[in-house]
Amino acid sequence: MYRIRLLFLKIFIVHSIVLLSSCQKTPEIITAADIEQWFVSPSDSRTRELSLQPIQRIDSLVKSIRTLSVPGTFSDTLTDSTGSRYILGYCTPHEFTSGTVYPLVIYLHGGTGTAVSNKGEKAYEMLRPLTDSMPLFLASPSADRSARWWSADGMNRILQTIRFMTLHYPIDTKKIFLAGVSDGATGCWIALNTITGPFAGFFAISGFGGMLPSMGIELYPPNMVQRPIYNVNAGKDQLYSIDIVTNFLDYMQSQGLQLNRMVYPDEQHGFDYREKEFGTLCRFIRTWKQPQPDTVSWIFSAGLPNRPQTLIDWEFGDASNNRFVNIVFSKDTISISSQGISSVTLAIPPASKYNFLKAGTKGVRKLSSTTTTYLQLKVMIQRSDPINHTDHFYRISL
Repeated sequence: MYRIRLLFLKIFIVHSIVLLSSCQKTPEIITAADIEQWFVSPSDSRTRELSLQPIQRIDSLVKSIRTLSVPGTFSDTLTDSTGSRYILGYCTPHEFTSGTVYPLVIYLHGGTGTAVSNKGEKAYEMLRPLTDSMPLFLASPSADRSARWWSADGMNRILQTIRFMTLHYPIDTKKIFLAGVSDGATGCWIALNTITGPFAGFFAISGFGGMLPSMGIELYPPNMVQRPIYNVNAGKDQLYSIDIVTNFLDYMQSQGLQLNRMVYPDEQHGFDYREKEFGTLCRFIRTWKQPQPDTVSWIFSAGLPNRPQTLIDWEFGDASNNRFVNIVFSKDTISISSQGISSVTLAIPPASKYNFLKAGTKGVRKLSSTTTTYLQLKVMIQRSDPINHTDHFYRISL
């Protein structure tokens, strides 16, 4: 009788395992097209879905996308975060190899007050002679009156352009630059203020960052001092008086900005004198590089995308109008002061190892790093870098 019962028990267990297995969801099969769609137009829900996949599978698909890259000039139609379509134009070095990474310059055109969404298709031609002096990639998204460069939609198009280029080509993510003329130069100033993280530096030509406060956009020098900006203006500019521009630049420089300046007294609005500037731009592209800072200070801009360096996620703690975080990295300790922030997630290169946290009045406490596929995917999006994700992650409640 015991043996019969044991036999029935074994049969029951086997049938139960089969039944449970049949009820489990079949693992999703992801393709290179899935990764491209997610990386260029990410959503948190899709990031969480993909975090169930082995990171090695995602890496292999990214590499397969890269294998399709060839030299040339191209244009693509992208869909931004609002569902609006726009043209992205771009060109590659005359030749490139997958084992080498190259700088990327994103060029922002002027005249954003129109309804057309294709002004970026050939706009990168403004800087095309740079590719004769050094191997680099150029890309130019399109803006229009519904998505100007200083709006949330316009800035999201800039970030989307970076992700598109770094996914498809071997971009040196430590040497991504933003350049612009007229409205595009104003776009450089707002980017320096709110989406500094992915960039190594900015080239603002025939523009006026001082117009941003008049549009209700507050400028935050603690954010802006983290990257250099090269500002070029013309003495006979009919749109922006050189005296007004100079007063603005003097003030920003007094706030500690890494500001390089050039004035062409006899030139007018635009960039007709660009041949005189290509040598200087090449020098900055060769020498400027995204730093790994000892301190990070960030004031969050309401209603606009924020891309601080090192921070890849955060939660607001209250309705404060002045949300900021200051972080100091010293030896084995991370020190944080903040306002209106309940938690942050930091991504730090693996060569650094921090064991202690000092936050507010809580005193020093033990700190340990963590790594999950979700955080690896999150940092890929925040840094616009689909390849390198070896950081240590620190999720910190404040």
